[in-house]
Amino acid sequence: MTDKKHILLQGFGSFPLNFKALIEHARAAGDDSIEWSIICTTGHYVKIFQDLLGPDAVLYLQNDMKNYLDLPDLLDRLSNYEGNIYRNIESEKRLIKGKKAHLQVRGAAAMYLSVKEFMQKRKPTHVLFGQIEGMDGMTMLSVSKELGIPVLMPIHTRHLAETFFSPDHLATLPPGRPVSKAAQAKAESFLQRFRSGQTGAVMIPSELINVPDETWPFPRIGLLRRIYGVFRRMADEPDMREWEVLRAAIFFNLPLSANLYRDVKAWINRRIYDIKSIDKLPKRFAYYPMQYTPEASINTPAPYFIDQMRAIDAIRFALPSDMMLVVKEHPACIGVRWPGFLLSFQKKAGILLARYNMPSEEIIEKADIVFSVTGTATLEAFLKGKPSLTLGNSFFTEFFGGATGVDALPQRVKQALAHPPTDQVIVKAIARIFSISGPFVMGSPLETSSPFSKYSLNRTNIKFFYLHLRRELDFTPAQPTISEMT
Repeated sequence: MTDKKHILLQGFGSFPLNFKALIEHARAAGDDSIEWSIICTTGHYVKIFQDLLGPDAVLYLQNDMKNYLDLPDLLDRLSNYEGNIYRNIESEKRLIKGKKAHLQVRGAAAMYLSVKEFMQKRKPTHVLFGQIEGMDGMTMLSVSKELGIPVLMPIHTRHLAETFFSPDHLATLPPGRPVSKAAQAKAESFLQRFRSGQTGAVMIPSELINVPDETWPFPRIGLLRRIYGVFRRMADEPDMREWEVLRAAIFFNLPLSANLYRDVKAWINRRIYDIKSIDKLPKRFAYYPMQYTPEASINTPAPYFIDQMRAIDAIRFALPSDMMLVVKEHPACIGVRWPGFLLSFQKKAGILLARYNMPSEEIIEKADIVFSVTGTATLEAFLKGKPSLTLGNSFFTEFFGGATGVDALPQRVKQALAHPPTDQVIVKAIARIFSISGPFVMGSPLETSSPFSKYSLNRTNIKFFYLHLRRELDFTPAQPTISEMT
């Protein structure tokens, strides 16, 4: 008999729609060994989950945390806070970032107390996230660590197509999983396909490509109702009363206007690029493709580098003097960063700015070394046998020797250039990933620009999601032998 589990879900964005399908699939499969609860950051799906799980199993966070805002001595209540509350505040992309500092701390403390009381009341055995993209997710993570509750964070492996459950927000690979011969053979096959150009930067598992197009039903909301919902939530949720939140809502709901704005900004910036074609790349160079910002891939694991100029300066100061640093803007960030950001590169020695729409894979092919904070350009370089380093953490970072501190960067650059990864090392790393992952995706169903939106609620995908979750819940680390212990 399987032990009873209690999974607390993180209801962020439209990810709860995945969880609704997951719960309904588990029930249809006759699995009554899991009890479910959810913390809904906003009010989008509160009523749906109250009907599905019962009112006591649902916390409406933005509404409940208001009960804690006026408590006296809020800072005194943070003595057991796991991690750093100020770091968690910086992980937030939009909410509260326009408020004065003391109001940011008060809001973060209130959120912490609300989450902690709910989790102490519900007593989950695991916390399953959709995606950590801000302070709500980091607060749940901090409380989980404080209370000793294991975390399951779905991480898509990009080029490798599959998804695994990380025990933290840094996409750390879960320990103790044996690597099978099948995973080894799969890794060797993948590397051959990757190097022959048969894979892309974001892949869908082959098991999902040709399955019946059967989508788990979910509520579809028209444009006018979505706009109305934004203003209604702004009335109910004070943290939404920020210009950046409203701007993001407009961009996501009116993509044509966002694309037009970016096109105009790209036209304005056309004169500032140093490199406009592959044949103009320098003889010897390092490559740093900037990451989208604000974005969970930096805000959550490495908030120190939200200002990517910190990363760029650290890298150029660590390079050999005969090597230039080629920087390329993320295409989706055209018009997002402050106007003088790209222009400032013209006065920074050692930097060449590549046109935003140059093919990144071709630049990687010619680069001597590739850098990122947490971006998958470094994974792509690694798979090509190129030296690569990250300043933050992701699931592939440990294959490069771990995240690189700023002070250690010059020495790490020398080591990486002198010792590019061998095929044996690369295959071993890929096999380890295949040994922990499964053929499913965790996506935001309403984010139509995401390659996962089409598949996230597919019934086959939900089945694989459930099976891999079940495997993770039932996993028991093998007992070490005497020789292993000694």
